[in-house]
Amino acid sequence: MTAERINNIIGELDDDVLRCEFDPAPKRRGRLLRIAAAAAVLLLGFGAAFGIAKAAEAANDGKAPDAAPSNEVVLPPSQVGTEGFLHTKIRAYSLTSALENSKAACIITVGDWLSEDPETSSTYFEAAIEEVISGSVPEHIVLCQYGDSKYTMPGSPLFTYGDKLLVFLKEVNWGSAGYENCYAPAGVDKSFFYIAETRDEARYAVNHNCLFSYNIESNDSGAEFEDLAGNGAVLDAVISAIAEHDPAAAKVIAKNAANAPNEFPLRIYRLEDVVEYIRGL
Repeated sequence: MTAERINNIIGELDDDVLRCEFDPAPKRRGRLLRIAAAAAVLLLGFGAAFGIAKAAEAANDGKAPDAAPSNEVVLPPSQVGTEGFLHTKIRAYSLTSALENSKAACIITVGDWLSEDPETSSTYFEAAIEEVISGSVPEHIVLCQYGDSKYTMPGSPLFTYGDKLLVFLKEVNWGSAGYENCYAPAGVDKSFFYIAETRDEARYAVNHNCLFSYNIESNDSGAEFEDLAGNGAVLDAVISAIAEHDPAAAKVIAKNAANAPNEFPLRIYRLEDVVEYIRGL
């Protein structure tokens, strides 16, 4: 992929898509409901739409509908800190040391945003375990991430609905906001890969800000993964796949590629290679 193409992608993924207009209430996304409401307004007019709404209320015994219908998902108020960045010392793990310092290595899918705790700069999401590679965890967990809508780590946007991750999970015993089965990536969010599922059904493990991947090369004996970040077609497909549900992460990955080579360059591996190596540890 050329530098021009990368810069075009960064331009397309403008900062406006990374920051929701800040609202202490979570952003909700309900495409079907919005389409239906728009159709009602266009076809029937505002008066008819109002009548439909009153009829629906009456059918519900006069009670307002639930605040979060089941077909809506809940997004974080902002994936990038609206007031600044957090700075902290990072424990840079290799795959071996990450596994030694975690309860399980898993493939997970991030679900709804649940809440945030400004006192500990923590954000909480529902998450489903898709595959346990090593160790054991419940099928459904609460995923804790360092950072909140006001302050995030540089180059580390908050997760969002639909993210798939290969992550080394550690039980959270601080600021867990009363949640059971609460886990966080070991090493302050540096022990995870984004998973990109491209249109040709390939699956890639993507590491940005690459302290984690850097240590794979330095400290994991036998982990000779082919780095595909220099393959323009793969890089383009990976960024496009992640941008479909997480433009913030896609932009960080694109920027990291644009800045290569740097101290901790972008790494893209075949997911099956990483999973197979972890299983053998």
